Amino acid sequence: PSLRDLDPAWAYWYGRALKADNRNDDARQQFQSIAGQFNFYGQLAQEELGQRITVPPRTTVTDAEIDVMGRNHPGFGRAKKLY
Repeated sequence: PSLRDLDPAWAYWYGRALKADNRNDDARQQFQSIAGQFNFYGQLAQEELGQRITVPPRTTVTDAEIDVMGRNHPGFGRAKKLY
């Protein structure tokens, strides 16, 4: 797939253009292709489809997991020190 096909912003705005041109079935396909994504355009696509916007479940991370992340990713360890 091309970069254009992978970009949710492109898919959303192409869907909007199709909708403005009364090509509603094609527009719906574009919106459906990104509606499940947890990003800005995925959320907008859900609104276009009349779906409720969902929030991903909250995850919890233990202190031990944070320590492992700090050891495996130096940048994360530096950020933890600032926190």
